[in-house]
Amino acid sequence: TRVMKLVSIIVPLYKSEPFIKETLESVLAQTYSSFELVVIDDGSPDNSAELCRKLADPRIRVFPRKNTGPCRARNFGITQAKGEYIAFIDHDDKWLPEKLEKHLEHLNRAPQVGISYGPSAFIDVEGKRLGLYQVPKLTGVDAREAVADELLQDEALAAEQPRAELLLEGDAHLGASRRAEERVLLA
Repeated sequence: TRVMKLVSIIVPLYKSEPFIKETLESVLAQTYSSFELVVIDDGSPDNSAELCRKLADPRIRVFPRKNTGPCRARNFGITQAKGEYIAFIDHDDKWLPEKLEKHLEHLNRAPQVGISYGPSAFIDVEGKRLGLYQVPKLTGVDAREAVADELLQDEALAAEQPRAELLLEGDAHLGASRRAEERVLLA
């Protein structure tokens, strides 16, 4: 039998109460089940974190922090991740059930690839598709473009990191703000 590699899915929370339950349920419904949800409560003043805990799934881990913004929350999530792969989802996004499975198939089929991402469909607050899509560039992509130029500005930080796989939505990015101790895994 084949060992399923663990995927760490990082979710920053801030004023996420209206959407977070649906977001997490879309992740929990994945056909690929070897994952953990690393939820970073970025000092949210609402009941977002409590809604996550109420789902009572052992794959969900909630980390409370003072508010430092979504970039630092994501970077902190990376430091808490146990998986071989890293994925990001925003608190108001939903995934199709086969998202993780398809990304992992892509990465396994092409081991030279370090980042797998795909198009995003925009939805309204009721979850209805708006007919608008974000389609990523699929050829000639390097890590700087796919993740965000600001993330790799510190070449020393980039050079000292072990190789890791990133599973991204087309619009996922981290940004430049980070403290020295916040580690970023790069492909």
